[in-house]
Amino acid sequence: MNKHSCPIGRRMLPYLQADAGRPILCLNGIGMPADIAGHLEPFMSRAGLACLSPEWRGAWPAVVGTWPRLRRMAGVLARLLDHVGVARLPVLGHSWGGALAQEFARRHPDRVSHLILANTTAGAFMLPGKLDGLFEFLSPGLYRTGPGRNARRSQLRRLPSVDAKLAGWQFTALNGWTSIHWLHRLNMPTLLIAGERDSLVRPVNVKIVASRLPHGELHWVPGGSHMCLYTRADELVPRIASFVGSGSGGGDAPHRQ
Repeated sequence: MNKHSCPIGRRMLPYLQADAGRPILCLNGIGMPADIAGHLEPFMSRAGLACLSPEWRGAWPAVVGTWPRLRRMAGVLARLLDHVGVARLPVLGHSWGGALAQEFARRHPDRVSHLILANTTAGAFMLPGKLDGLFEFLSPGLYRTGPGRNARRSQLRRLPSVDAKLAGWQFTALNGWTSIHWLHRLNMPTLLIAGERDSLVRPVNVKIVASRLPHGELHWVPGGSHMCLYTRADELVPRIASFVGSGSGGGDAPHRQ
């Protein structure tokens, strides 16, 4: 993936973009840098998809404002798509990135062909996670549970650690936000991914989101943790590609390099 910059007013928003394929906007979890999308990219590339991932580190306060809100960040994403020359594309959001993906789909529905929400919630109206789930999230090496434990050990060691400063202002952006009262207005096809053993965002929260969507499809990951999108990328990226119909183009505009 190549690093570029998008002008937002007088400031620049860095982003990563794969070389070729149908673009898919990848929005990462809280405290996670853009380069975590690089873990998905080999699987995306084989499926004909190309990650486009904004780098939020350093974006506060210059790009997103002193008091960041998801609605402002959704506007920044729209400007990023204008910059790369993409009119409409699938949007993949994991955890906190799933909340931003919902807000973007609400405010710019004409730009979202498909919505993929992994291990995420409807915001304030959610069943809280367990303390050990937070401990696992802060210690990626502990994600060695479930099927394929030993085979995925080397993958887990490559996952970046949480950026505390980034996580702090992302929590601020999420404060008081909820989508529970407008999810039923999102009419694009939506795939929801839930890790069966996710103790940070309990699977029931994903079920709540799915129940509110008119075109929601729920995919369970047996033994999956909160980071299963990355630790089980070999299984989940082909499922995502099948969902968005990567060979069809879906009316997405080609992106500029």
